[in-house]
Amino acid sequence: MTTRNLFRLTPREEQVLRALVRGETTRRIAEAHGIGRQTVKNYLTTIYEKLGVSCRAQAIERLRLGILTPPWVARDASGDDRGAIAD
Repeated sequence: MTTRNLFRLTPREEQVLRALVRGETTRRIAEAHGIGRQTVKNYLTTIYEKLGVSCRAQAIERLRLGILTPPWVARDASGDDRGAIAD
């Protein structure tokens, strides 16, 4: 896959987001990561804010379409995204 900028998500937010894209439920994500369902919901709220979306479907669509660079992502002098991760 290509290098994608996941908006400076924390490692746990990245895990939750990847599970979301795989179609896992909130309950399944919580069980898989040893956290409560409300904690997953809190992570999802933060992730949605960072992605600039308001629901699961929009988050998944943004990721699948590669729409991953919101206006607040810092860029260095060469224009490269900072914090990009290889997927």
